[in-house]
Amino acid sequence: MNEKVILKYDLNEVLTFKNALSYLKIDEISEQYDEIATLLGGAYKIGKPCAVFRECYIDGIDGESVTIDGVVFQGALIAEKFSEIHRVFPYVASCGIELAAWADSLRDELMSFYANAFNQYVAGVMNKLLIKVAMEYSGVEKFATVNPGSLPDWPITQQLPLFNLLGGVTDDIGVCLTSSYLMVPIKSTSGILFPSSTEWFNCMRCRRLDCPGRQAKYIG
Repeated sequence: MNEKVILKYDLNEVLTFKNALSYLKIDEISEQYDEIATLLGGAYKIGKPCAVFRECYIDGIDGESVTIDGVVFQGALIAEKFSEIHRVFPYVASCGIELAAWADSLRDELMSFYANAFNQYVAGVMNKLLIKVAMEYSGVEKFATVNPGSLPDWPITQQLPLFNLLGGVTDDIGVCLTSSYLMVPIKSTSGILFPSSTEWFNCMRCRRLDCPGRQAKYIG
């Protein structure tokens, strides 16, 4: 098993202030511009988005289970998707504990809404940056990803073996699992990247057709 790659950045290294305001649909003529600009100014002083990934190898696939570097995962989805590959890249990406604490400290309901939306965006930015770094690290030209809890074929309980496979995620980047397998900070993403020559999104098998985050058409 290869060493983990840990990514930690100051917020201004991965996201410009202008893009942050644009994502929140705030410009200089917005009624809340001054207040939100001040709010985000505080975020930029403390924000440290982060991620961790590791190159791992598949030991074997047995029915609806996959063993990766000695850790067993259950699920028909990954057994299918990993059937013709030999290495994968489990990962966790997060807005970071600093931004999570910042958002939790806000008492104004509207500002709290904007802060949490911002943190969700930061987590997504870190997810994309992690994929870019993993491609450079591995030489893989195209990745697809599977995410625990995104589909019935790979339930959220599989967060536990994913964290076990990475090992020490909390020490590395501050993200931990609750007893119900949710991540804290909640504005975090996790999954397993795998080389794929064809397009794959979890959305292709998700029946929630009105999902605002849909990335691809449902194909069943």
